Amino acid sequence: MKLNPVTVGPIVGVTTPTSTRIWGRGEFTPGGTGPRRCFGIARIAKEGSDYGDPILFKMLPHFDYTGIVDFTGLEPQVIYNYQIGYFFAEVEPENLSGVDYDWTKASSGQLTTSPADSSAPLSFVFGSCRYLLRFGWFSFFDGRGDKTFRSITDQINRGAKTDLFLMCGDQIYADDLNFLFPDKYLSEFHERYADAFGQPHIGHLMSRIPTYMILDDHEIMNDWTQDQARQDAKTFANAIQAYHSYQVVHGPAFCPDPDPNNSSTPDRIWYTFSHGCAEFFTMDTRTERFIEPDPPELISQEQMSALKQWLTDTKDTVKFVVTSVPFFPDLRVGLGKIVFQKYRAGGRRRVAVQL
Repeated sequence: MKLNPVTVGPIVGVTTPTSTRIWGRGEFTPGGTGPRRCFGIARIAKEGSDYGDPILFKMLPHFDYTGIVDFTGLEPQVIYNYQIGYFFAEVEPENLSGVDYDWTKASSGQLTTSPADSSAPLSFVFGSCRYLLRFGWFSFFDGRGDKTFRSITDQINRGAKTDLFLMCGDQIYADDLNFLFPDKYLSEFHERYADAFGQPHIGHLMSRIPTYMILDDHEIMNDWTQDQARQDAKTFANAIQAYHSYQVVHGPAFCPDPDPNNSSTPDRIWYTFSHGCAEFFTMDTRTERFIEPDPPELISQEQMSALKQWLTDTKDTVKFVVTSVPFFPDLRVGLGKIVFQKYRAGGRRRVAVQL
């Protein structure tokens, strides 16, 4: 069976010393009674070794034919090559055993697993706000913005150590010019992501460097707060479903349930992860933000408690708080007073933030 290259991706997601997650997208193809069933397939190999057995996974229509595969049992700080593709079939994956797959046209990439040493040095790239104009039904952006990622890749090819890629918000702008033809339908959000993640240089970068994402407002609407969801619940539901399909599922917030009868949709999108000498708390400062209550809230009490607990952890690591907006008060919405408390923990000075 001939495999097709993924139509968007691949993206290397959450990666640990012994595991990695790969994301890719198939495509819609009409069949006799509806869309054809689309399946992803991937395999991995330590550099210089033969590929192991492939893993099959579903690419479902309501997730825009995106899917993930988790590889476990890997070795720390080792280079692995992988291949990923998709195909169409009308039977369940367990009924495809013994099929001979042709990997000639499958997408491929390379990654390095995380170090097991919690004192290992770390080098990472981060950024946000990739504005690609899609006006109504037409895309007007060109490749100039994508050259940024070509520059990063060129530096990596010249030996610059890069362990992680953090995308800190506004990976898409679903509200062109803030008011003209903002996306409202699920298909529009899907097309927006396919445009943004389908450019060649960012695609090449994400196919080899573990990439971690969090949203800001423009994944939904300019200056988004959850108060607005009451007036425009459908837009929010479509935006957040597309966000889950393209940003959440390859990250640490998503933990697939081994029981297919259970839902594995995460109930929060903030998350933590570690790599070598560093730990990261990646905050959700949009879907838990409310300005109407008194006092207003930037994040939920649950997230605040988790953040403060994480800050007081005495592990001998460097801590990074990833946020798409500043902690400091936004006077336009009256976030009120922020109290900074300095204290010592484990012999080092820490700063806790309380809204």
